[in-house]
Amino acid sequence: MVILSEMRLAADIDVSFLTKLLSVSKYAYLAYEDGSRIIPKEIIYMLAKIYDVDINVLFNGIDEKTKLALLKIKLMSKEDKKNYLTSNLLGNGIKLTYHNVNKVKKKILNDLCTTKGNETS
Repeated sequence: MVILSEMRLAADIDVSFLTKLLSVSKYAYLAYEDGSRIIPKEIIYMLAKIYDVDINVLFNGIDEKTKLALLKIKLMSKEDKKNYLTSNLLGNGIKLTYHNVNKVKKKILNDLCTTKGNETS
């Protein structure tokens, strides 16, 4: 999914930090970027939260609003950028840990399952 690479580079986000936020290996993430690996649903939702964009941006391309959001991120100091991206995913004041990231993944998966169950009713 080339859009992931475009967004990461536009916001000047380090791959190592992004993989830590997603709790995936660098190899896995780069495979998502180049399209050689299918991206799990929860990772797509996590990326939308991290970048604070509508999930449709990840499928339809970067619009002007997203360009401005990415520029805002790019202009932040490295520390502010890490804090901003972490709080987008985990919430304000929540420490970036494997456990906390996995809680977010589980919540997203649960929400997706709940939504899917409601659609079939």
